[in-house]
Amino acid sequence: MTKLSRRQVVAGVGVASVAAVAGCLDGIDADGDEASSGTTLGSVSIENLDSSSHTVDVIVQRDSEVEHWSTHELDGGEGTDIEADWSDEPGAFQIITRLDHDELRRTSLSEFDRQDCINLTVIVGRDGGLSVLTETDAGEC
Repeated sequence: MTKLSRRQVVAGVGVASVAAVAGCLDGIDADGDEASSGTTLGSVSIENLDSSSHTVDVIVQRDSEVEHWSTHELDGGEGTDIEADWSDEPGAFQIITRLDHDELRRTSLSEFDRQDCINLTVIVGRDGGLSVLTETDAGEC
């Protein structure tokens, strides 16, 4: 029989505790009221880490409605912030991005519905690839 370390026992108890209460607080916010569905989208920025220039399209959808659509031409090493002209009410947000007029990429924020605020950074990597990074612990909501 393998002997468990104190750290393994504490980690196991933590996981078991989370599993035991999972779902118990669905639909309840910090004040005990029924929570809104979705999250609030704060800031969205774009960073081009590649040495080449790129064109990036960003579409913000809230509850299946387009709330923002902009195209940004960025030189190598350049970045920009997108003006937040979308609703500051919680909703089911989806971000659609496109690099250099290629295929559209959809990023759903539904997995973050329990977060008060989501901030995004669209990154053009040094290899010319596109990714969307999310931040849930700070921001402009």
